[in-house]
Amino acid sequence: VYWTANCSKVEGTTREKLLNYVVRSAKPGGVVLMHNLEGVTLRALPAIIDSLRAKGYEFVALSEVADS
Repeated sequence: VYWTANCSKVEGTTREKLLNYVVRSAKPGGVVLMHNLEGVTLRALPAIIDSLRAKGYEFVALSEVADS
């Protein structure tokens, strides 16, 4: 699986930069690459999820996509 948004350039910066990058980069069918257990990512993730859901996005496991 290849990603449509790679967060590595904003991980380790600030929660706001990561949040803004992901929300701006979101598109239907997109895959966002984030590295788990990185502090800024962990702090930004709840706001990222809330923001994208508010825009109508849904989250699926990659295995669900592969099975369809």
